[in-house]
Amino acid sequence: MKHLKTLLGMALVASSAFVAASCSDDDDDAINRCDRKDCEILQGIFNEMGITVDSDPTKWPGVRWTVTVNPDGIRRVRSLSLTVEEGSHQIPENIADLSYLQALYLKGGGISGTLPESLCALGQLDTLSIYATSMTSLPDNTFNGRMKYVNIIGNQQMKCALPSSITSLKGIDKTETAAMSNYSFSIDSNGFTGEIPAMSGVNILIARNNITAYDYSNTFTATQSMKDDDTEEIWGVAAPVNRLGGEVPASVLADTLASIHFAYLVRPNRQKGTGFTNFYSRQELVKMAAEFYANHPEYKNLTKLLSETSF
Repeated sequence: MKHLKTLLGMALVASSAFVAASCSDDDDDAINRCDRKDCEILQGIFNEMGITVDSDPTKWPGVRWTVTVNPDGIRRVRSLSLTVEEGSHQIPENIADLSYLQALYLKGGGISGTLPESLCALGQLDTLSIYATSMTSLPDNTFNGRMKYVNIIGNQQMKCALPSSITSLKGIDKTETAAMSNYSFSIDSNGFTGEIPAMSGVNILIARNNITAYDYSNTFTATQSMKDDDTEEIWGVAAPVNRLGGEVPASVLADTLASIHFAYLVRPNRQKGTGFTNFYSRQELVKMAAEFYANHPEYKNLTKLLSETSF
């Protein structure tokens, strides 16, 4: 899938092919101009994850340091990528002591457990990628309003509810989002259960999980292209191929635009569960959409797009 390729292209792969060695001395506070405390924390994390590295922190795979703009001229860890395919290794609590960490990439079935709540509580992560791990849950405070890139994909053991902090994710500019396969926030092909809560002003994909409930107010907060817009998308909380079903609320059925948004975002007749018992057929909805757009020239007419949507 396109967003999987994006994730793989962005992730920094941490290798275990380097020979273990202790940090060499530079001065009391730094090793090769890298913060000594951060170096020690990283070595502890590498040991816990079964990754060995050499003595020069500037060459450690998967680690990106800040540029030397700090008054003391010492660099801190800005981004960390860990790939562990074997064993069962949990992310150590003291990762939260990497006080400049903004981006975290985790990959591989050898990573288990959850993220430390202490790391999430800092609210400083703006990039989080968790790909094909054996992790079983995420803390409720995982997400924050600063985040601009989230990819949580292929974590089948994550059979839990979505973190409540998912509602804190904010919208991304369309041009920036489009550069990342239409979604800067993607939660795809995991084992998540429960409900997708009400979210406003965010474009997010929550697909191919085991979600059974959807807050239908999401269809009313979704937006679509205006007549002078070059894009042809409906933006909002997309949740195709989950386990949604039952009856669609009368409030959605009574509002043509909400029904259009719901049909495009959720693809209601292609669910893995029972499906929706009272939603319009595609033919009915296309006819309704054609009439709606004829009476609302401010919107770009997406009737053709809707007629080609798989639902």
